[in-house]
Amino acid sequence: MFQCRPTLGNRHFVVPVEEAYLTIERAKAQCSGLAKRATFALSHKCGKISVVGLDEEHVYFKFHQAAESEDFGKFMIFLKNPDALWFDDYTELVSESGIR
Repeated sequence: MFQCRPTLGNRHFVVPVEEAYLTIERAKAQCSGLAKRATFALSHKCGKISVVGLDEEHVYFKFHQAAESEDFGKFMIFLKNPDALWFDDYTELVSESGIR
């Protein structure tokens, strides 16, 4: 499942990233088997970035696919931003690590 890209004319369809993540996780909790494998991602100019977790303070992202090979699999932790509508709205990087 993909987060809606921030383009002209789609503002009324946009849901904040963290709200969308929680909605998807609640839906997955009602499913069984293979349906739980669904991934929530953002198709970004630098690659496809999965939203893999959320806690009281942080949002966890991982590159599912990357334009730059060194970014593939990179794991990133940002401070939460309940108003974020897109990956670029996360500006407070806490930590990142790549595949070694």
